[in-house]
Amino acid sequence: AHAIKALIFDKTGTLTQGRPVLTGWSGTDEQLRLAAALQQASEHPLALAMREAVGKDAVLPQPEAVEVRVGAGILGKVAGHSVAIGNPSLLTVLGIPLLEQAEPDADGATRVWVAIDGVAVGIAALADTLRPESQEAIATLRQRGVASWLVSGDAPEPVAHIAAQLGLDGAFDSVLPAGKVEKVEALRAQVGGLLAMVGDGGNDG
Repeated sequence: AHAIKALIFDKTGTLTQGRPVLTGWSGTDEQLRLAAALQQASEHPLALAMREAVGKDAVLPQPEAVEVRVGAGILGKVAGHSVAIGNPSLLTVLGIPLLEQAEPDADGATRVWVAIDGVAVGIAALADTLRPESQEAIATLRQRGVASWLVSGDAPEPVAHIAAQLGLDGAFDSVLPAGKVEKVEALRAQVGGLLAMVGDGGNDG
C-alpha cells in the first residue's frame, strides 16, 4: 500500500452516502407513481429514492416485461402503460423527444427522464450527499502525495460537483461498468506507478 501513487474512487456509496433523495420533479403525482412502480424492479440507489418519494407504504402496481439497459435506464409495463426511465440517450434511442420545459433546479443533482406511452412527461432531480469522512480522506491522501480520481457512470454535472467539493485531481463521468477498466489502464499509464480502486459495487470489482 505504501507504493500506491493514485486512488481511483467510485462515487455513489463510496465518496457519497449512496442514499439519494428526490429533490425535484416536473411531472404529476400519478406519473411519478407509475415511475416508482417500475423502479420496484431495480435495486439502484436512484430507483430506491424514487420509490421512497411516493411513500414507503404506498401500494404500487407490479411492473411487467422489464428490460434494464445498462448505463442508460429501465423499461417496462405498469398498469397497462409503457414506462421508460433513464438518461436522455435512452429516450433518444427510443425515438422519444426530450422535454423542452425547464429542468428541476438542483445543484449537483442527477437528473432522470421519465416517459410514459412514448411521451416524455417529467424530469426527476435526485441528490446524494458526501459521506462525512470523504473530505478528510482526500485531504490526507493529498498530504501524502497520493492523487485521487473519480470514475462514475453518473452524468457530468453531479460528477463535476462532487469533484469540485473534494478537490480531486480528476474525474471521469458517464463511464459504463465495463469502461471502468479502460479508465484504470489509462490512469496507470499516466501515473506511471501503482494504482488502487476503491468502490462498493460489483462493477467496481
